[in-house]
Amino acid sequence: MASALGKVVVAVDDVIDNLDLLKRILTPLGYSFYGCSDGQSLLSLLPLVQPDLILLDVEMPVLNGFDLCRTLRQRRETAHTPVLFVTGRNSHADLQHAIALGGNDFVVKPYDPIKLRARIAHWIQRAGSMQPGAPPNAVQVKPASSPESKIEAAHPSLLQNLVREIDRMADPVVPAEPATAAQRPTEQR
Repeated sequence: MASALGKVVVAVDDVIDNLDLLKRILTPLGYSFYGCSDGQSLLSLLPLVQPDLILLDVEMPVLNGFDLCRTLRQRRETAHTPVLFVTGRNSHADLQHAIALGGNDFVVKPYDPIKLRARIAHWIQRAGSMQPGAPPNAVQVKPASSPESKIEAAHPSLLQNLVREIDRMADPVVPAEPATAAQRPTEQR
């Protein structure tokens, strides 16, 4: 796992208790944490702080998380900063919208703090190896001589895998018809 020391995480959530919880989860690991209660506060903070990762709620007044992500991707200084949506919304459409806007991951509240820490560490480490000019969700491939390159090329981002899994689970499952007495296996005695 990548070292958290010196890494900056900024969270945007209009519920102060959610920001407090995130701070309690991340600061003991060595992350510098900044909480913003709205999108405008984040945009005002950016000239002062360069985040290594941004956590966004979706449902916020004035500027929702989706619109804020769109704005972040249009700004040079945050175009490639990992963005993780941390939200109570959990529909497939929300997940797809987050991906389309350049979000890197989608965590549904309530979340497991251990899993959230792992995802944050993953995206911060991955951001450090991003190629300049690469889109935020681009799969980063090491030079062909690297044994890891074949593995990374074969495994798209976590978010893309999550979407595929949700698509697979969304396929209608037809329940099996109850077996008739003639079809039931006889009990061995």
